[in-house]
Amino acid sequence: MENLYSFFNNLHPIPSSEWKKIEGEFQKRSFKKGEILQEINEIPTHLFILESGLAKASYLGDEGKEFIKSFFAEMDIASSYIEVLREIPSRVEIKALENIEAVTFPFKRIKELYAGDPCWNALGRILAEKFFIMKEQREYEFLMLDARARYENFKEHFGHLEKRISNAQIALYLGITPVSLSRIKSN
Repeated sequence: MENLYSFFNNLHPIPSSEWKKIEGEFQKRSFKKGEILQEINEIPTHLFILESGLAKASYLGDEGKEFIKSFFAEMDIASSYIEVLREIPSRVEIKALENIEAVTFPFKRIKELYAGDPCWNALGRILAEKFFIMKEQREYEFLMLDARARYENFKEHFGHLEKRISNAQIALYLGITPVSLSRIKSN
């Protein structure tokens, strides 16, 4: 739990008295490679903070075609944020690409914390801004950049994970075929 406290405290200072109020509410969970953390059409109830392992968030098209939205690794918060805010069924599946050790925290409790110490509102705003920046960057990439530039951005943001992610999954993330990705990589 010390790593978790440091993680959140680095985003925004949290008084130790406030942390003590919630530290018992985190639940340790393990997921095997291939296991689903968040199902499509299920209303999200928890956020997942990965301590180890790798996951992906994907949309699934009508005919089962996958579109990878994002990857999550150590000390990332994996959630379908818009569905959490709106309390609607998830359009995103979050799936383990490796064995995962995570802690979960109930979303319902987050709203309760906002009514307490201002540190929680500030932390929530910082996290919302981070999610918004990621979303805005991803939209820009798809609307304005070609596949080569999107791959360069992928390497900038996820390069440290590239050896852990298959070329097929990288291609799905970039919105291109594996053959196109191979061409880009060889040039």
